[in-house]
Amino acid sequence: MSMKANDYKSGGGDFTPVDPLEPGSYPARVVAIANIGLQAQQAFKGTEKAPKHEFRVTYELLDEFLKDEDGNDDEDKPRWVSERFSINPLSSENAKSTARYLALDPTNKHDGDWSQLLGTPLILDLVQNRSKKNPERVYSNVRTVTAMRPKDVKNAAELKNDPILFDFYEPDVKVFLALPKFIQEEIKSSLDFDGSKLAEMLEDVSEADTTKEEKKTKSKPKEEASDNEDDDSEW
Repeated sequence: MSMKANDYKSGGGDFTPVDPLEPGSYPARVVAIANIGLQAQQAFKGTEKAPKHEFRVTYELLDEFLKDEDGNDDEDKPRWVSERFSINPLSSENAKSTARYLALDPTNKHDGDWSQLLGTPLILDLVQNRSKKNPERVYSNVRTVTAMRPKDVKNAAELKNDPILFDFYEPDVKVFLALPKFIQEEIKSSLDFDGSKLAEMLEDVSEADTTKEEKKTKSKPKEEASDNEDDDSEW
C-alpha cells in the first residue's frame, strides 16, 4: 500500500488533554499524516463491517496556541487537532477521505497522493463533542475541512513545527518512535502489524536496547569508574 488514495479499495509522547477550542472556523495547515494500517471497524446496527485502511491527519492551527505558565499564548507551541478516518479511492464520492482530500487538493493536482499535502493551508470547522467513555471530558472535533481562499493563503503563517509523514507500509522506525504513544498504539493495533516490516524493525530496536542494557550490567561498578575508562554513557 502507499499514501495514494486511489491505491485503496472501497469497502474493505503521550497525549495531554487541553481545554477544547470554541466552535468555529480556524486557519490551519496540515502538519502530520500517518498511515496507521488495516484497522477493524465498529459494527453498524449489529452488522459487522469489513476492516479498512486508515489515516490519522493532524492540523496545526495558525492563530491558536498553548498557554505558558503565566497563562499567555506561547507562540512557539501552536494547537494541534487531528482526526482519524478510513481511506477510499477518490471515486468514492461520499467518503470522508475524498471530501478531505479534495478540500486540500481541489484539482487533484497530486493524483490522490496524501504525502504531497503536508503544509497545505486550509480552514477547519471545529465543533465540541463530549466523550462517550468519559462524559465529563469535552474535546474539539473536526466537522469539515475547506480550502483557504488564495488571497488568504498569501498571508497564512507557515508551520511552526516540522511536518511529519509516516507510512505503515514503508515505515521509518525513527519517525514511529517519535510519535505520541497513543498513535504508536493505534498503529500497533493494525490487523496486519504482526509480521510487518515495522514489527521486524521494532524487534531489532528492542534487541539493540537489550544488548545495551547487558553492556551496562557488565561494565564496572560506578564506584570503580575513572576518567580513563571507555565512555559508554551514550548507550
